[in-house]
Amino acid sequence: MPVEDEVKLEVPLDFEEPAIAPGGGIDEIQLIPEVRTVTIYFDTADGRLRQAQTALRFRYRVAAEKFPGQHDPLQPAPGQEGVWATKTKGRLIISEGVTATERQELEVRSNFAELPGAALESLGVTVTRDELHVIAAMDARRSSRRIVADTVEAVQIDDDLVHVMAGPAAGEVFREIEFELTESRFAQLRSRIVESFIAAGAKYSAAGSKLERALGLGR
Repeated sequence: MPVEDEVKLEVPLDFEEPAIAPGGGIDEIQLIPEVRTVTIYFDTADGRLRQAQTALRFRYRVAAEKFPGQHDPLQPAPGQEGVWATKTKGRLIISEGVTATERQELEVRSNFAELPGAALESLGVTVTRDELHVIAAMDARRSSRRIVADTVEAVQIDDDLVHVMAGPAAGEVFREIEFELTESRFAQLRSRIVESFIAAGAKYSAAGSKLERALGLGR
């Protein structure tokens, strides 16, 4: 499976990001339009996915101000298009002086009713769709920027405002900023950016993932 390498920082809801501008190795900063998504996480009643240190989720986009149609956001229409994804728990690494999380991730575009076989097979445990139930869910608004260096995308910054809709931490609202490294040769550039955010008051996320936060872990 593809490997994801990202730094996660948690910040106050009113955090003001430090300025990032072209220069010092940065060619361009590309703004990505804000998106709103609902993400639903699943496990079996006996917690087989948690025991295997992997996660399964379905994520779909919703309109900026309201959910589509009359459906419960935790029960989207069977034909709702989205992305099924599996992620390993990941491991902490030190990359050019900052702490990053490296994990394997597989994403498959499908609809809510059709859990792709590739996603099931990547879990590493035997699971059927009928055994899965919702363990957590969240509504998030994401604004993103691509940092371009040497004419290619070097780092993507995702600023997420998250409302936990289901799970032990239901009702919690938090903000998390992720810095995903696209190519390893830009690790030093990412470190400079991350360090500027930490200097402005950001700190490393206490929870290893949004799912852990929704489950009330790592706090």
